Amino acid sequence: LLASIFFLEPARSQSCPSAGSGVSSTQTSQKVQVCKTVTVTYAQKYYKKPCWSWDFKCTQYRTMMRTETACTYMTKYMTVYSCCTGYKEQGTRTCNPTCSSACTNGGTCTAPDTCTCTSSWTGASCQTPRCSPVCGSKGSCTAPNVCSCQAGYTGSTCAALCRDGMYGVGCKTCPCQNGATCAKTSATVACTCTAGWYDQLCDKPCGGNTYGQ
Repeated sequence: LLASIFFLEPARSQSCPSAGSGVSSTQTSQKVQVCKTVTVTYAQKYYKKPCWSWDFKCTQYRTMMRTETACTYMTKYMTVYSCCTGYKEQGTRTCNPTCSSACTNGGTCTAPDTCTCTSSWTGASCQTPRCSPVCGSKGSCTAPNVCSCQAGYTGSTCAALCRDGMYGVGCKTCPCQNGATCAKTSATVACTCTAGWYDQLCDKPCGGNTYGQ
C-alpha cells in the first residue's frame, strides 16, 4: 500500500480558551493519494505445433497473472495541537501558564502573568507579606502576621505606646538617671532631666550657682 500527500488545504484553527488548559487545536485536512498493488489474470494466446490445420499451427489460450497499481484519493483529517500565548509546553498536549516575574513565597503561576498567592502573601509576584489583623498607622507588615513598630510603639498592631521607663524601637529600657524620663518615640536616647541634673543621661549634678533642669 503506497500513499503520497497530494496537497494541503488551508487550516481551520480554534481560538485559545479564555481559561483552562491553554492548549489550542488546529484542524487540517490532507488529500492523500493511496495506491494499491493488485494481481489480475488475463488470457494469453499462443500457438501449438503440430496441429492439423492448413497452416500447421493451432491457436491456444492460457491463463496468466500480472500485477497492476490502482490509485485513488482520500481526505485525511488531522488535529495539530499547540500552546496559546502565555503558555509553555510541558509534555504532550500539556501547556502550563508562564509568569514573567517568578511567583515567590509559595505562590503559583495559575494563568499568564498571574500568581495565586498563599494566604500569607500578596502582590503581583506574592512578594508582600500580609498581616491579620492589619498593622496600625505606627507599624508596617514586614513578615506574615508580623508588624514592625515605629519607635515608642508596641503591640501586635503597634497601637500601644511603650510603658513608662522604656523608649525607641522595641521599647528598650530607658538609661536616663536620677528620675529623668526618656522620650518614648525617639529612636535614640533623649532624656528629660529633673531639677539639678544635666548631661545626656542626666547623671551629672548642677555645680556652682546653677540649678534646675
